Amino acid sequence: MKWFKLIAINSAILLLLLILIFAGGEVYYRYIYDDTDSFALAKTTKHWLKKHYRLNNFSMRDDQDYFATIAKDKTRITFIGDSFTAGHGIEDVNNRFANILRNNKPDWEIQTFGVNGFDTGDQIKLLDDVLSQGFQLDWVVLIYTLNDISDITPAWKTIVQRLYYPENRPGFFIQNSWFANTLYYRFMGTTDDDISSYFNFVTGAYNSSIWDVHKNRLRQMQQMVKSHGGRLLVVTFPFMHVTNNNSYRMIHEKLDFFWREQGIPHLDMSPVFQQYTPKELTVNRFDAHPNEFAHSLAATSINSFITNEMLRNVDSGRRKEK
Repeated sequence: MKWFKLIAINSAILLLLLILIFAGGEVYYRYIYDDTDSFALAKTTKHWLKKHYRLNNFSMRDDQDYFATIAKDKTRITFIGDSFTAGHGIEDVNNRFANILRNNKPDWEIQTFGVNGFDTGDQIKLLDDVLSQGFQLDWVVLIYTLNDISDITPAWKTIVQRLYYPENRPGFFIQNSWFANTLYYRFMGTTDDDISSYFNFVTGAYNSSIWDVHKNRLRQMQQMVKSHGGRLLVVTFPFMHVTNNNSYRMIHEKLDFFWREQGIPHLDMSPVFQQYTPKELTVNRFDAHPNEFAHSLAATSINSFITNEMLRNVDSGRRKEK
């Protein structure tokens, strides 16, 4: 009886401690924690997006509305991209590279057409939709990330279906408990091959016939911009969790060769970021998007890149006049 009583008391204490830990975790992740994960799977990230994303009249994340016609005495810079462009993980939109440029270059009229999860196919559709509304182009900067090829990659389509489709969501308890939901997706992030090894399929895509299909789409975007009076520039961001190793150098070299072949000015951000550790450049250890510091570095490099291309364009025009 003494052993039974001792076990019962200890079990009750353990249960009470577990309840307190769970209650504390629930309160913390529901009301205090304010951060993101790379794939926007956890409830905390969905809450973060609702809290920090404000959409303008073009349904883009920004604190300014956009207008179809170019403002008088302004040079229009239109950024197109995905979550790197939208500023996933950046609380204050004015700390992302496009808004930093806007604040530093008052003679530039800057729009940011960046949507989380958008790949090249989505970006072409978005550009087509914007142009159909009479949106005028001048300088168009494609913010390219290595996984922009994903939407035509069979492996990625399978991953999306398994991770994001409603019928594949976890049970009621994990869906509704903030603490359990956070622990569940963090555990998935280290044990689920589709998440932990997500970036591996990208290399295979660039080494297959998918790359040829993808190049045609990039040419299509280039032609759309050109046919509407715009001039295309491209900025390539590396995967931020591996900036200081050479895992994806081959892809960067392929992209650079392709853009030079098309006569499109290209800025590869890898040399800028490789001198820093991923911890210094990413939002947090669960989110590999660029943080405020990385965006400030990008703003400086992109500013020089665009400015130099504008000067080259002026010099080219002068030579033609002569």
